[in-house]
Amino acid sequence: MSLKKPPNKGAASLPTGVRNKMGFYKSGGKVAKAKSTIKKVVGGLSKASKMHAGQAKALSAIKLKKGGSPKKKADSKPSNPSLYSKVKSEAKQKFKVYPSAYANAWLVKTYKARGGGYA
Repeated sequence: MSLKKPPNKGAASLPTGVRNKMGFYKSGGKVAKAKSTIKKVVGGLSKASKMHAGQAKALSAIKLKKGGSPKKKADSKPSNPSLYSKVKSEAKQKFKVYPSAYANAWLVKTYKARGGGYA
C-alpha cells in the first residue's frame, strides 16, 4: 500500500501529528482502525454493567463505510405532511433566503411546537 500524498503544498507543511490525523504520509486505513477500536470499546463496555451493555449494543450496530465514518440513516419524513407544508410556506414568506440554515431551523422548531413529529 502506498502512502497518500498531500493534495497541495500547504498540507505538506503541516505538523506531523496533524498531517497524520488527516491521513497523509501515513500507512494503514482508517476503517480497520475504527473497527478494531469499536470492537475493543464494545468488549469493555459489555463487561462493565447493564447500562454499558446497552451502549455497547448501540455501538456494535453502527455500520461503517469506507473511510471509517458511519453510514447515514435514511431521511426522516414529517409525520403530518399538511402541517409541515403549511409551516414551510410560512418560512418561505418569513425569510428572504429559503432554504437556509436559519429558515430550516425555524421550520423544524415551529413544526415541532405545533405538534408535528418525524417518522
